[in-house]
Amino acid sequence: MQEHSTSGYLFTSNNSLQKERDIHLEYQELVKNAPIGIFISTPEGLFYSANPAMALMLGYDTPEELLNSITDIASQIYAEPSDREKLQDLLKVHGQVFNHECRWLRRDGTQIWVSNNAYAVQDKKGKISHYQAFVVDITRQKMAEEKLLEQKSLAELARKQWQRTFDTIPDPIALIDTEHRIIRSNKAMAMRLECAPGDIEGRFCYEVVHGLSEPPDFCPHSKMLFKGSIQKAEISDERLGGIFEVTATPMFDAGGQLTGSVHVARDITERNLAESRILIQKSHFQSIFENTRDAMAFFDTEERVFNINSQFTSMFGFELSEVRGLNINLAVDPEKKDPEHGYRRILRGENMEMEAVCRTKQGRPIHVLLKGGPVQVDGQIVGGYAIYSDISDRKHVEERLKYLSLHDQLTGIYNRAYFENELLRLAKSREHPITIICFDVDGLKMVNDTLGHEHGDRLLKLSAKLLQDSLRESDVLARTGGDEFVALLRRTSRQDGLKIVERIRARIKAYNQKGKPDQIPLSISVGFACGEDEADDLAEVFREADDLMYRDKLSKDVTVRALIMRALISSMEERDFISRGHAHRVEDLCRRLGKKVQLSEKQISNLALLAQVHDLGNVGIPDHILFKPGPLTDEEWEVMRTHPEKGYRIASSNPVLAEIAGLILRHHERWDSSGYPLGLKKKEIPIECRILAIVDAFDAMTSDRPYRKALSVSEAGRELRKAAGIQFDPDLVEVFLEIVGSD
Repeated sequence: MQEHSTSGYLFTSNNSLQKERDIHLEYQELVKNAPIGIFISTPEGLFYSANPAMALMLGYDTPEELLNSITDIASQIYAEPSDREKLQDLLKVHGQVFNHECRWLRRDGTQIWVSNNAYAVQDKKGKISHYQAFVVDITRQKMAEEKLLEQKSLAELARKQWQRTFDTIPDPIALIDTEHRIIRSNKAMAMRLECAPGDIEGRFCYEVVHGLSEPPDFCPHSKMLFKGSIQKAEISDERLGGIFEVTATPMFDAGGQLTGSVHVARDITERNLAESRILIQKSHFQSIFENTRDAMAFFDTEERVFNINSQFTSMFGFELSEVRGLNINLAVDPEKKDPEHGYRRILRGENMEMEAVCRTKQGRPIHVLLKGGPVQVDGQIVGGYAIYSDISDRKHVEERLKYLSLHDQLTGIYNRAYFENELLRLAKSREHPITIICFDVDGLKMVNDTLGHEHGDRLLKLSAKLLQDSLRESDVLARTGGDEFVALLRRTSRQDGLKIVERIRARIKAYNQKGKPDQIPLSISVGFACGEDEADDLAEVFREADDLMYRDKLSKDVTVRALIMRALISSMEERDFISRGHAHRVEDLCRRLGKKVQLSEKQISNLALLAQVHDLGNVGIPDHILFKPGPLTDEEWEVMRTHPEKGYRIASSNPVLAEIAGLILRHHERWDSSGYPLGLKKKEIPIECRILAIVDAFDAMTSDRPYRKALSVSEAGRELRKAAGIQFDPDLVEVFLEIVGSD
């Protein structure tokens, strides 16, 4: 028996078996039309024969072209030549190999994955004479996409070989004649129908598979018999236990007569489920695309926009019709001039994440976090996507933090950290001479202690603005401490620095001259020094300027404190319009009562001064509380009750008032200890304060107020007696009533 190759496909002939010629022709036709590659090769690496499917699989038009082109299978067909050596080793040991997977090279150099079912055929001496192989292209799924057709072969050896091949294929395969009878089937078919292969052969396919007495309407075999071409159908049947894609491929004999079909049933249950999942995922993606808070855009390989979501419209102001076909880079940043932008990198296959500034339709810049990546279909980049997250708020915070790290939060000028860095930088620069001016706001602590930090902060802001306005644009002004400022003047000689200092002093003087008597005077101590060249240590220059500033401060400390005190008293007189006559009346009555109870001249003098300035602390009380026409809230009373302490601090800092500072602190104490701030009782309270309390209350009751009319002397006397022993010294009340009653 010999094997031959005719017209590029494999067939078997035996002159001694003439009666089986028709069977051989049918076998030959089956091999010719098989959808899988079939070949015979020598151990040395030559193709002996191949079928058309084999040629097409490797990119050749005909089997003859394949046989003539391949001279060494290992190097020309195998992507890894060692794979053929491994296959040969397995065949030497086992004689046959099933589902051996490896990569092959097509004619154009591209690679495909194949699954080999190969057999080693031995001669009479037991030496391998050739290999028979069946090849399935499993590039996309690494499974058999093309199916072997079961062959009608009367040659027992050939039948067994082909049956073995069929049985290795996981998909059910059956050969069906024109009468719908199953001629041959593989194990997968029998297992799917839960019977032995011999039990279904010779029976009608529609009876075995569907339990019907005639072919169903969807039968692909019936359609194939009618049309004479490949037919497909998707079949779901309980007997099959799933959903199958059935392909009926026509079989022809040597004379071209239709003899039946090869049925391949592929289980697509999982594929259908996967497709359903894909549809769900697509729906989910579409939902995300439309409902995400970020703007999204898709563009093609020419960087042209073809889709955007609604958030893109909201963020940038463009409708799809306005940007479709427009270059994505120009759509969101028309001023972009750099050709090597992120979108081009995306189309090279890179994922991108970067911060960028895009622009709206109206040209407004938006800080965005831009993320993007390529869109691929079957491994080919067909475009890209871009996601824009608005980070404007975050960038604003970052810029604000950066600003605060270099600037003083109160005044807005540079802070000490910036000054120190600039000092180090200038020390190594060529911008000499460099003049350093140190400033200190005089009396700031006194203002903070007496009027509160709000007034002190206003004084600092005023000082910073005056200094900044007096300097040049190139000069650096920084706040380096609570009341300290420093100016760095590049390319400024000592003479030019002196001119700037004089200009600052002149502006301070002009400000004070324009102010009202109750305005807190502005006083700034100044010291400056100059580094003439790089040899001068700027740190030493800074210390010299600071020392000179401190000397200036010491020389005028007392004067500044007196000026501030005068402004505070003027402020009290200016603001408290009720107290202008009140203070004189209270002073007169206090003197008379003091003399009546035989106080010393010094006590009477202090009492008279106390009557005038006991409410000095009111300058530190906000106007909306001090002059509120209606009752005060609990919180407002808490603020109001701080005025004795404020008055105490103000008086303590003034030599004229220091002696009565303690009386100012205690002038709201009560006889029964319910007063404030110390809670003193009875004669623990200085007599000057006890006298002032009675006189002050009497004058208030007998004077008109916005919210009530004045009481008569007798009505006020009755009120004083009611409070005697509670708020007032009872003995002093009686003495006082004798005085006012005698009037």
